[in-house]
Amino acid sequence: MKSVIDIPGNIKYLSDFLEDLPHNCIFNKFRVGSGGTTVALKNDQDYIICVPFVSLIENKTAQLSSVLGVYAKTKDIDIKNYLDDTSKSRKIMVTYDSLCRLMDFINPSEFRLLIDEYHLLFSNYSFRYEAVQCVLNNYREFKSYCFMTATVLEDEFILKELKHIPVVTADWKENYEVTVHSLRCKKS
Repeated sequence: MKSVIDIPGNIKYLSDFLEDLPHNCIFNKFRVGSGGTTVALKNDQDYIICVPFVSLIENKTAQLSSVLGVYAKTKDIDIKNYLDDTSKSRKIMVTYDSLCRLMDFINPSEFRLLIDEYHLLFSNYSFRYEAVQCVLNNYREFKSYCFMTATVLEDEFILKELKHIPVVTADWKENYEVTVHSLRCKKS
């Protein structure tokens, strides 16, 4: 099943239009940098944002002090202390590899789950098998889930474990041209 979210022409970021991400679906947002992760980070829902790389966590936690990053170097006590504070919505960014560790600390039914850059589950399946399996074996435990990407996979490349999930597509009424500028770095 496929459905469409029509994004009006005057909208630049999803967070300017959506209060929450679509639930229990694969969400093809079609635009890189369109603020999909920001929707989950700035609304009033408790969210686990599952990402492929530590650098994505470090980027968002540098911008938003209210977000807890969970990856290999995160201490258990930091996770416990963060979860004990229920005065505000809880936003936790975790790598695919650390989701199973986080599951030991939370009741997943209290959280929505965003699996960001979900297309990488396909390309990482063979060399990050345990991490990918953790995501695939646990996403149904959450209040809701959203597999999000701007890199759309052809139907034949969607993992068999996800083929039954409805696909929601963002239809941007106004597109803009992206210009890429190459820079030579002095150090590698």
